[in-house]
Amino acid sequence: MKMTKLVVTTALLTSLTLGGIFYAQTSDAANEVAPAAAAPAAATGAAKSTAVTQLPTDKAKLYNETMKQATENNAALRAQIQKAREEADAILTADKFDKKAYLAKATEMDQLYSKARSGMNEAFTSVAEKFNLAERKILLQNRNARAALQQK
Repeated sequence: MKMTKLVVTTALLTSLTLGGIFYAQTSDAANEVAPAAAAPAAATGAAKSTAVTQLPTDKAKLYNETMKQATENNAALRAQIQKAREEADAILTADKFDKKAYLAKATEMDQLYSKARSGMNEAFTSVAEKFNLAERKILLQNRNARAALQQK
């Protein structure tokens, strides 16, 4: 009984954590980069943490458009993840818990999250390869700032 609770709890926490990470990484707001021209307006509140104000306007636009397109490309995956999460929730709250079915659904969600992240990583690297070293360092700062916000 204790092992079942441990497995269920671990699977649930893993699913919730991955869901949060995926949402944060694929949401339009999390991927926005403010161009240098918008620096004063973007440097307030939470935007200060995630805005990359040092990039030239054309590079910020390229980044924003690429990541927005990747996010839109993941819409179908997000729908599949939501459906799988609802199915996992139904398994978890059923009168009789089916460990095998729940773990299978958790594995399906993990695979969907991985596929979505791969698409975002592909988009990110397609932009990074067009940037010079200084601009890639700015992308790194942006990525680290977003990661820090996710950990709060």
